[in-house]
Amino acid sequence: MCIDTTAKYTGKLKTTKGDITFDLLTRQTPRTVNNFIVLAENGYFNGQSFWHSLDWVIQTGDPLGNGQGGPGYTLPPEPPATNDQWPPGSMGMARFPDGTISGSQFFILKQTWPGGNPVAVYNHFATVSLVQDIVGQLDTSDRILSVEIKRT
Repeated sequence: MCIDTTAKYTGKLKTTKGDITFDLLTRQTPRTVNNFIVLAENGYFNGQSFWHSLDWVIQTGDPLGNGQGGPGYTLPPEPPATNDQWPPGSMGMARFPDGTISGSQFFILKQTWPGGNPVAVYNHFATVSLVQDIVGQLDTSDRILSVEIKRT
């Protein structure tokens, strides 16, 4: 564990459409936040495309750009709190068809999750705090330029 699980962390996702600021949910998903911060601080996400886009969600974090790539490991499930909600701007880790959770692929909700909150665990690790409208504009022609993390 490289982070202080009692500290608050924020991030800035710099994209080809503009910057998206988010709050990391350190207490809720400490392992996932730790993993995301380590990858971000080592430039893992820089230059990656948003390879999957639907009306309600955008996905990235795959260096191959096709949903098949990642860092070579999966994350343990970190089930949400009973009252956890997934409003637009929620960020979670992708799940593979076998139910394992990706070590790097993540998504951002453009709209509410269809049918309410997800029934499977997706490690809800962050929530967009500023510039949600940019999230709604992202599509598969866009890229991540860089990710900045700050401890506040």
